[in-house]
Amino acid sequence: MTADESGLVIWWNLTTRRPLGVWKAHSGSILTIEQLGIDWESNGSHDFSIPKITESYGQLLTHSKDGSIKIWNMINLIDGSSIKAGFTYSCLLKKKISSACAEIPIPTPPLVYELPVNAMNFTNVEMNLNGLLITPATTDSEGWDLYKINLKETGEHRKLKRLIQNYHSKLRSTEKVEEISDDDSGTMDFTKRGKLGVIMKVSWIGLSRFLVGYESGIVIGYEIYQDVGDSATKTKAFLQNNDLEGNPITAICIDKVNGKILCSSAGSKVSIMDLNSADRLSDIFETKHKGINSIDCDSFSKSVGLVTWDGYARFYNYDESSVLKFSSKMRRQLPAISNSKEVVDDQNNEVTLVNSLQTQRASVIRFTKKQLDPREVKFAGINILYNNGRSKNIVKRNKEEVFGERWLFVGYQDGKVAMYSIK
Repeated sequence: MTADESGLVIWWNLTTRRPLGVWKAHSGSILTIEQLGIDWESNGSHDFSIPKITESYGQLLTHSKDGSIKIWNMINLIDGSSIKAGFTYSCLLKKKISSACAEIPIPTPPLVYELPVNAMNFTNVEMNLNGLLITPATTDSEGWDLYKINLKETGEHRKLKRLIQNYHSKLRSTEKVEEISDDDSGTMDFTKRGKLGVIMKVSWIGLSRFLVGYESGIVIGYEIYQDVGDSATKTKAFLQNNDLEGNPITAICIDKVNGKILCSSAGSKVSIMDLNSADRLSDIFETKHKGINSIDCDSFSKSVGLVTWDGYARFYNYDESSVLKFSSKMRRQLPAISNSKEVVDDQNNEVTLVNSLQTQRASVIRFTKKQLDPREVKFAGINILYNNGRSKNIVKRNKEEVFGERWLFVGYQDGKVAMYSIK
């Protein structure tokens, strides 16, 4: 699934490298796109992950600058409790068909739920397996709201319950409060206000714990709980990381297999915390390139991918001595025929060229998980059923490569996506 600044969502077929369908999900740029009802667990010995699914599997969450969160139903589970579980598409997406008599509209997936929220230019939202949704607070961008969404209940207003409203941490910057000023690089040190600033990024690290990265560069971990005999949901902070203080948090990545939390900012550093340690000890890695748009991990190859503001995708490996060891970098090649555009300055009557490199800057990087190879499954005598509503078969041969590989996707500012196979 991919989303863009125009509000379009595209469902891709990785076998044919063509879209299954396209629909207009929002009227503004999409900030979050998340597959619900699925989590990945390592089996501890092989290089593949085991998908853990809930009843929300098959649903897609999108969040946009238009101030709304929408949940779409993509797939209906037939039997989610069995290894022989099948599924049906909720709506087979097709291209628009026009004829002399009528024009058939493009079918879109059913919209299950819609929620108005506070939207900023950069802040994501995220839902965990229990249906808990963390968003920026409706009334204050420096606080956060916690919702419980249950799509299986019936009745009016049954689906939404706000558990915590506009929560502000009592923790503050360790810097002494001084007058705000710019440093030599032209960036403002927000921490001198002694406040955390607006919310930049959120990320769940379990069913009851999540991280919030702030404008000040501080990352705080929160835990939600209920006291015995009390139905009210409460929260407490269990982590404060100041490694990146002074630069707004831009990305957070959770590497469950290797037990690491990676945080990046508008600066040039990456903070790497121990996910399983009680004191959350951290290391700092200097990238030498300011501004990190996106960060992701391929746990089994112990690789970390970064997209920096200069448009390059850079790759590193975990290394005890240097924390991260540089591996490679890449930038998409220029097309054979330049698509540079002429821009006319009316005031000076000058013509300038906008180089196509500007639109070929990388923006987003994602590694996929590797599922159990269907060929190994068949050899072990286990049948995994594929159900398209008309027939049941084992996984089709032309899909075996897709399920048995790990993929790297890099999204670029011109809307294209590069797909790589990880060997």
